Amino acid sequence: MAPKHQKKSATAKPSQSGKQKGRSGGGAPKVELSAENERRIRQLLLNSGRSSLPSSATPGQPSMSKAQKAKKLRAIYDQLSCEGFRPEQIESALSALE
Repeated sequence: MAPKHQKKSATAKPSQSGKQKGRSGGGAPKVELSAENERRIRQLLLNSGRSSLPSSATPGQPSMSKAQKAKKLRAIYDQLSCEGFRPEQIESALSALE
């Protein structure tokens, strides 16, 4: 009987700690990525930012429209999807952007 009780407590602890890890003090979800995946995301974001820099860098022009923002986010989503990221990972990362 004792070994079964120990197994239950051992399985309960990771699920509780997993819930605590997912919630940070700021209320935002925490995304855990491998170093390789983080590097790939950074590279994709840098590459996507370069293509929009000339048009948005000129002063006096209004900011991007909602349609343009949606198109850019969709392009980033598609790129990350092609790189092998799961939809949950992509949505979590994109929702953390302001």
